[in-house]
This record gives sequence, C-alpha cells and structure tokens, in this order.
Amino acid sequence: MEHAIRKHCKVHLDEDPVLYQKLSEKLEALIQKYKDDWDELCRHLFKLRAEAEAGRKDEGDPLLGPFYDLIGRHAFGKSGVPDEYDASVWELVRDLIEKLKGRIGIINFWGNAPEVSKLKGELSDLMLFSGIDEIAERSDKLVAEVTSLARVRHKDILS
Repeated sequence: MEHAIRKHCKVHLDEDPVLYQKLSEKLEALIQKYKDDWDELCRHLFKLRAEAEAGRKDEGDPLLGPFYDLIGRHAFGKSGVPDEYDASVWELVRDLIEKLKGRIGIINFWGNAPEVSKLKGELSDLMLFSGIDEIAERSDKLVAEVTSLARVRHKDILS
C-alpha cells in the first residue's frame, strides 16, 4: 500500500504540487512513527490512501486551490499564506487565472515562445504589483512555477 500511495502522489504531483508533496510528507511521517507497529501503520495507510484518491476537496472553484497553495508555499514557506494576506492572495490567483484564460487558448500556445514570454511578463507584473513583498521578491520563481502548473492544467483552465 505504501508503494501505491507513493506512485499515486508521484503521478499526480504536477497537477497539484503542494497537495501531493504534503501527502508524500505525511506518508513518510507515518512510516517513521509506526515503523514497529504494522497494524497501526496499515490502519493509517488506508486513511491516507483514501485521502490521496480523493484529491483536493476545495469549496468553490477547484482550479484556484492548487495555484493558491503553490504561491503560498513558494512565497511564504511550508506554513503557507498568512491570514493577513489570505484575501489578497485569493484575488491575485483569480487575476492570474483570468490572465491565463485570456492567453493560453491560442492554438499551440505552449509551442509559441513569444506568446509564452509575453504571458510570463504579464504574470510577473501581476505579482510585482500585488502589494505583497514576499510575492514581489520571489516573482521570477513564482512565474516559472505558475506557468509550469498552468501548462499541466491547460484544459482545466480553458474549461
């Protein structure tokens, strides 16, 4: 079961990097905690497997959560977005998704280097002018991560 959970997390990591990284970390913690108690480990692995299979369970738009968590992890660390920035980061994510929707519908968008570059510039502007220093300071890394996630979630963004 451990290997099945690892494989599931690895296969889906690109779709929701933060969620599946957390699940992988949780798996490692369970293995360490219950390494000498096979029955207890098995019980917890069943729960973790169900959690991994269920995936993200966000209210509202399920597309926004992975982008929100990605920005939170890279801008603020493992603890994610602090409460004082929560509303601002959600607004930024909605703006990023709108920008992505307006750009990536072009045929063969990801193969069109000038268009991808233009998109990255627009995403960078949104981050630099977000009013959140942690995001502005890490805008280059965030743009690369958001663009990578957008490429994987291309169909979800356009639907």
